[in-house]
Amino acid sequence: MSALAEALIYTGLVMAVLVYFPLRGVLSWSVLMRLLGVCSAFAFMLGCTFASHTLAKACTKQVGGESNSLSVYTDIQEAIAAYEEDDVICLASGEYEPIVIEGFDAALGSLTIKPLSSSGARINLDDYRGTAIKVMRSQGVIIDGMILTGGLYGVWIEDSSNIQIVNSVISDVGQEAILIRPNVVGGENFLVQGKKHANRSNTNQRY
Repeated sequence: MSALAEALIYTGLVMAVLVYFPLRGVLSWSVLMRLLGVCSAFAFMLGCTFASHTLAKACTKQVGGESNSLSVYTDIQEAIAAYEEDDVICLASGEYEPIVIEGFDAALGSLTIKPLSSSGARINLDDYRGTAIKVMRSQGVIIDGMILTGGLYGVWIEDSSNIQIVNSVISDVGQEAILIRPNVVGGENFLVQGKKHANRSNTNQRY
C-alpha cells in the first residue's frame, strides 16, 4: 500500500473518531467543525502533493540531444533495453521512428516514455500504413504526451497488461487511434486518459 493511501486511511479514521466524540458529548460541535476543517485541509494537501509528484515524474534516461545529468541514448530501443525499475525515458524534441515494445515486463515498476520538453516528440507516418507505437506481450508501460500522426493505427496494444496512454495527441490515422487487441493471453488494466485525436478516416473508432 502506498504512503498516500495509508495517510488518507488514517485521516479518515481520525475524522470518524472526531464525529464519534460529539455524539458522546465529549466535544462540542463547534470544536468538531474546526478539527474537521484541519483534517480536510491536510487531506487536500496530500492529494495535491501526490498529483504533483505523479505529473512531474523525473527523467531517468534521455534519447537524443545532450544532457549533463542523464544517460543519453541514440534510439528508443537502446534505452528500453537498458531498463531499470521505474525508468522514465524522455525524448528530446524531434521526430522518431515507430516504437515497438515486445516481451517487456516492468515487474513491480513501470516504464514511462514521454517528451523531454513541452515542444514535444512526435512520430509521423506516411499515408495510412504502419503503426506509430506497438506494445505486445508486455506489462507496465506508460506512454505520456506523445504526438502521433498518420499510419493505419496510432497505438496497437496486444496481449499486454497495465498499459497507460495519457496526454497524447493522435491524428490522421486510417483505423483506430488506439486498438487494444487480445490475441492469445488477453490482458487487463488499461488507462486511456487526456487523449486528443482528430481527422481519422474510420468513423467507427474503438477509442
